[in-house]
Amino acid sequence: MHVFTLPQTLLILIVAGFITVVILSRLTPDDQSLTGAADILRMHIRHAQTFSQSYKHIYGLQSIQNIGYVLFETSPENISKLPGTEDIYRLKGSITISSFTLYFNKEGTPCTDLTGSTPLPHDLTITLQDGIKSETVTVMPHNGFIA
Repeated sequence: MHVFTLPQTLLILIVAGFITVVILSRLTPDDQSLTGAADILRMHIRHAQTFSQSYKHIYGLQSIQNIGYVLFETSPENISKLPGTEDIYRLKGSITISSFTLYFNKEGTPCTDLTGSTPLPHDLTITLQDGIKSETVTVMPHNGFIA
C-alpha cells in the first residue's frame, strides 16, 4: 500500500487550488471585457424578466447615453437598482451600447410599450462595442429567450 508523503499531499493541494482559480476566473464575467459586459447584460435582462413575473409589474431596461443602462419598474422614469449599482449600470472602459428600451409585461413577455400590451414584433438586438470589436445580445419575441 502506497501512502502519500506530506510534501506530495501539499503539492497536490497547491495544483488543485491553482486549477480551481483558473476555472473560476473563466466562469466569472469580467466587466472590463466586451464578452463579460455582454454576459452581465444578459444577466440583467433575465433579472428584469424575473422581476416582472415575480412582482406582476412592468419591468425593463433602457440604455442611457451609450454609456450604460438602467432597470426600471413601470416606466423608464421609475429607476430601480440593479444588483451592485447605485442607479445606472455603467459600462467599463471604452465599451458603448446601442440605444434600446426593453419592457417585460407581468407574464415576462418582451414588449414594446409600458402598458405591456404590445408584444415585441421581432428580435431585439443590442450591440455592445469596444473600438472595432462588437458583441450582440438578442432578445427573442414571445418567450424572451436571450442569445
